[in-house]
Amino acid sequence: MTEEERLRAAHRFERHLQKMDADRLGKFDLMKIDWVAVILIAIAAFCAFYFLTIGA
Repeated sequence: MTEEERLRAAHRFERHLQKMDADRLGKFDLMKIDWVAVILIAIAAFCAFYFLTIGA
């Protein structure tokens, strides 16, 4: 294998890895979100807002 063939193969492999990363990042799975944490954060934010506005 010549140096040029090695460089071409390495470049092709790198492009393949970049495409795989782009495909993985392009997929957004809503099932992976921790909905309990989202709800608890929303409740905490509401409580903080509520108590800050009551005190004013």
